[in-house]
Amino acid sequence: MGPDLLASQIPSKADKDRPWLVWYGPGGERVELTGHVAAMWVCKAAGLLEEQTWPGSAVHVGGATHWRTVLWCAGAWWAGREVVLGRAGTVTRAVDAGVVEVGLSVALVPDDLAQAELQVLLPGSPLALRWDGGGGEVRELPPLVLDGVADVMAYPDYCPPAAAQGRAPALTVLADAGAGPGAGPGPLAGSGAGPGDAPPRAVTRLDRATLAQGPSGDRERVPLTRTGPLDQALPLVLGAWRQRRAAVLVSPQAGEDVLAAARRQELVG
Repeated sequence: MGPDLLASQIPSKADKDRPWLVWYGPGGERVELTGHVAAMWVCKAAGLLEEQTWPGSAVHVGGATHWRTVLWCAGAWWAGREVVLGRAGTVTRAVDAGVVEVGLSVALVPDDLAQAELQVLLPGSPLALRWDGGGGEVRELPPLVLDGVADVMAYPDYCPPAAAQGRAPALTVLADAGAGPGAGPGPLAGSGAGPGDAPPRAVTRLDRATLAQGPSGDRERVPLTRTGPLDQALPLVLGAWRQRRAAVLVSPQAGEDVLAAARRQELVG
């Protein structure tokens, strides 16, 4: 078994001298995580996944792009799990149809959680020590749902990556079979045709080696823009990490002032 290129691109505890992930939120908040801190969150998520889910099961990451959801994707890969992206209802139908086997669903708000053996909610606030309601009216965790900060703190700050082959599935993007052109996820996905209640289909399934290699031309620097859906953001993040530089994410809800500030501060373009 050769080296796992995908795991090798994820920040490690040795990457402590410079930022690896920078997030600009809609309120102008800026979160900068060194590789050491990012690796800590990745390993804590991976520890929970290795204990609470089973090999071969997938991790659904729902909702908007956020630094926390990106690191949970990395945590799933660190634990040797596949990441599934898609709307909660689409993923739930995919589970029922046997398209995917989801062991855990994680999101920022309850409506973005899909059917799974285990569900986890993440706080949107950058410094929150527990789930903060996702900015809505709900302030208490729903029954049987874990807190994506408070309940992972007990897991170790470091764990070795799980052994995984390059041919193992890494990322699946789901869309409704009847979504029509342009209605599905971003550039990794296609579109389908058929009844609106038809079982969802996997429009893209990438193995670990393919995702690690990235699309051609990913070494070119691109202008800093608001980050799109997770299926658009993840290749950009991995492309930056592949070049050993910080990945910069700007919330889709950020205003022009935040975008301008990010461009000035990060000097990306």
